[in-house]
Amino acid sequence: MGAAVRVVDSFAQKGIGHSRRIRAGFRNFLAYHDLADTNALPIRAHAIPYGNYLDTPGNANVLLAGDAAGVADPFLGEGIYYAHRSGQLAAQAVIESRSKPESAAGLYRDGLRRVIHPELRYAHAGRQIIFALPTSLYYPVLTVLLRLMPKVCEETIQGQRTFRCFRRVATPALSPRGHSPVVSPCR
Repeated sequence: MGAAVRVVDSFAQKGIGHSRRIRAGFRNFLAYHDLADTNALPIRAHAIPYGNYLDTPGNANVLLAGDAAGVADPFLGEGIYYAHRSGQLAAQAVIESRSKPESAAGLYRDGLRRVIHPELRYAHAGRQIIFALPTSLYYPVLTVLLRLMPKVCEETIQGQRTFRCFRRVATPALSPRGHSPVVSPCR
């Protein structure tokens, strides 16, 4: 996967997977769209920051969002929802700090701690539970989870439900027979 972001006549950010075939495809994409001298651009790959979010992703009026802030989902690695949501929180902090720009990072940090960080902690806990299983079991467990609750899984990945929902949904589902599970909307 790759991305190129045009800023005036240069590129602010580029990302690419680690295979030669993908890199060649990315260079072809850039050349096809006349975006840059494809041989002059150094292309590097970096790991997705699974669950290693920065507690304070910024300083004064410089804010980091998305992968730069480390807000990729630690369970599945999904990052689009958290990139958009952290961007919203950053924009909100900038607007709220108009009269005192140096306060933007603190406002943004508070928003992340309130909205995104708790979700990442729940996702990380789920990851620890699933991936603590023997290797031969965690894919079957994930498959069963996706088959039993496909809508809940999809909505969680899209940010429409919280990761806390899995605790609330799984607990009644695991209760003894005779108890009817109560599924919380977890929104």
